[in-house]
Amino acid sequence: MVGLVIAFSQLAWLRVWRARVLADGVAMHSARVYKNRTGEVLIDLKGGLSTLFVVRGSTVGIPNISSIVEFSPFAFAKQRPLRVVDVRTDKAGSIDPQLSNSAERLSFFVEGGKTIQVYWK
Repeated sequence: MVGLVIAFSQLAWLRVWRARVLADGVAMHSARVYKNRTGEVLIDLKGGLSTLFVVRGSTVGIPNISSIVEFSPFAFAKQRPLRVVDVRTDKAGSIDPQLSNSAERLSFFVEGGKTIQVYWK
């Protein structure tokens, strides 16, 4: 049972309901933000840029959309660990995300020079 809980907690993110997401200062009302117990943040921009981002430590990565399943208050990874492509690599556009991460806010650059900002309480 303990093993199941540990495995599940490494595959699941809980939605942060009070999170606000901005792309270049414009509110992304349909975006969703999730956090897991290890502190990783999953950002689903939904309508806007149609991209998922995972902030893992000092890395901003892009997972394969088919690797994530969302059920309202949770998001689940289909494999552990969730594989992401670091945005700094050629494969993801060679972007310097200039990640800024604090207890209630994070921001980073994405392809096209857009800034993604996430605020939560």
